[in-house]
Amino acid sequence: MTAPEPPPIVPVWMITTAPELHGYRVVSSFGVVTGMANRWAAYITPQGWHEATAKTREEAFEQMALQAAARGANAIIAMRYDSMENTNGVSEVVAYGTAVVVEPLGR
Repeated sequence: MTAPEPPPIVPVWMITTAPELHGYRVVSSFGVVTGMANRWAAYITPQGWHEATAKTREEAFEQMALQAAARGANAIIAMRYDSMENTNGVSEVVAYGTAVVVEPLGR
């Protein structure tokens, strides 16, 4: 029995905070994609805060990249992060950007 194939994901080198991906042109857009991750901030020690925050960002980033690939995108442009903490001590990170299909310039 073979292991199931992992779901497609937009590779990290095809995700940018810029409004365009250098060397590529946008041929199709699928709109905004998002990824969200939460942490119980009340239970994180000051020493573990940096590691927990980085892991939360990574989880949100991966969810966003998976959502983009599921829509048929091969890149994400104008990517951003937002974060907040609510009154219950939950820290939330959102990664978002525009899912697009790009092709190399000169094609």
